[in-house]
Amino acid sequence: MVRKRDRFWDYVELLDGKFKCKFCDREFAGGVPRVKSHLSGIKGHGIDICTKVPEDVRIAAAEAKSDPNKRAKFEACSGKTEETSLKMHIDKDDVMLDKLLVKFILFNGVDVDIVRSSSFIDFVNAVAKHGSHYNLPQCSVVKTKLMADLQKEIGEYVANVKKSWVRTGCTLIYDVWRAADAFFICIFAYSIEGLVLLQVLELGSWPMSCLSDYILYFVTQEIGANNVVQHITRSPEFFFVSMPNDDDPYVYKTASVAFKTQNLFKKIYNNILWIRNAFDQARAVVTKIPELDGILSSMKQFTDYVGLQQSSMIEFYSDYYMLQSIMRLETELRSLVSSSKWLSLGSDKDESGIEVGKIIRSSEFWSEGKEVLRALEPIFQVLCLVDGYGATFGLLYAAVEMADEAIRQIYETNVTKYQTLREIFKHWQDDISHPLYAAAAFLNPAYMCGEKFIQNVAMKEGMDFMLEKLVGVEEKEKFKEEMLRYRDQLPKLFAKAMLGTCHPCDWWDSCGDVLPVLKKYAIRILSQPCSTSFCRQIMSAFETAQTDKMEPFMPAVMDDYLYLRTNALLMQNFNTMKEKIRKPLDLEKLGELPDFTEFMNENFTRDLLNETKVPLLDGKLNCWSASVSKDGESEKHLRLQFITKLPPTLVKGDGIKGWRGTPIHVILVDSSTSRVVQSGPLSMLKLMVTVIGGDFEDEAGKNWTKEFFGSNELKGREGNMPLLIGDLSVTLEKGLGTLGAIAFNDVSSWTSSGKFRLGVKTALGCCEGIRVLEGTSNAFTVEDGKRAYPNICPGGIQMPEVELTLEDFLQRAGVIPEEAHYL
Repeated sequence: MVRKRDRFWDYVELLDGKFKCKFCDREFAGGVPRVKSHLSGIKGHGIDICTKVPEDVRIAAAEAKSDPNKRAKFEACSGKTEETSLKMHIDKDDVMLDKLLVKFILFNGVDVDIVRSSSFIDFVNAVAKHGSHYNLPQCSVVKTKLMADLQKEIGEYVANVKKSWVRTGCTLIYDVWRAADAFFICIFAYSIEGLVLLQVLELGSWPMSCLSDYILYFVTQEIGANNVVQHITRSPEFFFVSMPNDDDPYVYKTASVAFKTQNLFKKIYNNILWIRNAFDQARAVVTKIPELDGILSSMKQFTDYVGLQQSSMIEFYSDYYMLQSIMRLETELRSLVSSSKWLSLGSDKDESGIEVGKIIRSSEFWSEGKEVLRALEPIFQVLCLVDGYGATFGLLYAAVEMADEAIRQIYETNVTKYQTLREIFKHWQDDISHPLYAAAAFLNPAYMCGEKFIQNVAMKEGMDFMLEKLVGVEEKEKFKEEMLRYRDQLPKLFAKAMLGTCHPCDWWDSCGDVLPVLKKYAIRILSQPCSTSFCRQIMSAFETAQTDKMEPFMPAVMDDYLYLRTNALLMQNFNTMKEKIRKPLDLEKLGELPDFTEFMNENFTRDLLNETKVPLLDGKLNCWSASVSKDGESEKHLRLQFITKLPPTLVKGDGIKGWRGTPIHVILVDSSTSRVVQSGPLSMLKLMVTVIGGDFEDEAGKNWTKEFFGSNELKGREGNMPLLIGDLSVTLEKGLGTLGAIAFNDVSSWTSSGKFRLGVKTALGCCEGIRVLEGTSNAFTVEDGKRAYPNICPGGIQMPEVELTLEDFLQRAGVIPEEAHYL
């Protein structure tokens, strides 16, 4: 009998007495046993292993090597679940490595999910490819050189993102979250060139007025008012309440469309019974099948190892994924509950099995489930757009209009059944509406040149809003002229070849030179996001991973390690998605977008969930200083900073308040990082309030000595009472101080500038060997009451004697959950 040719010869090319591997192109002498040894990945058989062999071939070859009397059965294992791998033979080397991995996890207190972490997988694969001669670096090398190199790389990434703001502007994204008994606000900055974490502030004890004062200070002093285009948050109803509209005349404020859309799914679930029933039945199938003995592995055989998507009770849009995963497996699941395997395992007698079987056998479940998917698909596509890609401002309006038309058509097929869905959708549509979304659609040349483009009143109002609120006074006439040329002559002005090959921002950058003013503002608008999803993912992960583990270290949440780690992850994941972010999108194919949420969960949050906070470089990983340190500031020091602006004129004898009638706040800032010092002894400094001349900063520059500041303090005119009366001491609490009841006892006309400034200083000028630079307010005049301007507090805001803190406000608004939760 002729012996059957061994199948492993198919993976090599036979030469004269040798064979050549088709995967790595290397040549070796020998027969099929050597071929198997080469392909198996098992070392120690006198032949180099193949590093490019597919996993399914490697496993089959390893199995054949382990039992030469048994034919190696080829299975297409790539992409199969962990249960499949467990059924296959595992060689001794793998067993040893698995034991070492488990010991590493156990001894170092690492979460077992680290095996799914992209950074861990990349490291293991790189070591395997590099070979056994790789030696781990010494701890001192990791702390000093390697971490410093990474710190430099992250600093360069942050610096490049900041440079892009000059051309594209940026969106400041605010998220409030709660951990243990503390509230934090995280401030991110997004541009089409990248996303960075700027600040994390513990705000539970901060007054509401201080929050708006700090943001205004942060925007104008640390970022540059001209660099900010948009403020965005998940919860504008309580966050923007303390931010007057006239603070930033050229900046607009919006809610996260992704968050609003997720809430839309929640409202639909809660208010439409037939949709809720379909989701609940699907959830029962997904959650109860794993409870049935032996059924999960049997189901995978029927579905060819395609699994079911779990849903989240917090993120209601995940119900759509869950239902979609079930509807795709109708034939397979029906076959499962009708199979002998289902009966032999007693699933038809188990309470959960009876319920699952009843649902899967129900024709109504499958018809209603498919109808739910059809009805909600237009909304889901909008969510895919805003939750999955960065700069989507120029696409949102058109996507919502398309969804509106699709739901209208569905509604007309059965008015009674779809009445509530249409009403809820229209309410959401009004809720997310903003004039600039329509303006951005007008400025998106790909949409404007498309077949579905119809200029309407909303676009005109959007461009008018843009002209009034965002365009500088000196550019308004030119903007109007170029806007008309763009509208009337677009086909003649530019070639259309690039419309389908690049992002609208890149199109304007390449083709918009003939309309320079319109180009400038088009790029700034089209570069902005509609979502806070990037930030939600990272801060939710941080809270989950760190709250329990790091509760004793919560004051350290502000240290450089958090900024280094967060911006490293942002850099890695933004670079991974960069091509997709800059890729043009076809609005007709939004349903074909990749599941970006899944990508973020697997590749973004997993890294955070698996990391344990370990102080490196003595806890002084200052990746931020490389990108935000001020010119000329080589010596580390702290500085006191007034964040509340005083009105231009005060009245002698009246209590001193901020320009909106609010208390006056000061903060302690680390000059090298621009962050508030919120922990340690320095965050509780005792300060003194003083008066200096209005022209002080013109003479002092950016830095000054303690002696120079003291020589410029004003003591008052001879024979008069002290300039200031009242409580002149201030004590910082977590880096924040609020001036008490003080008043001026003299006018300012006698000074050389005719103005005063308030100042704050420490008693010694240095604390723990670190220079604490004194703080100075803006300049103002003080006049007698009879000569003062009648309205010295623009806006006329009257604050209560005891201000609400952020925590108090959230409690009164009813938005504080019982347990630690992301807001």
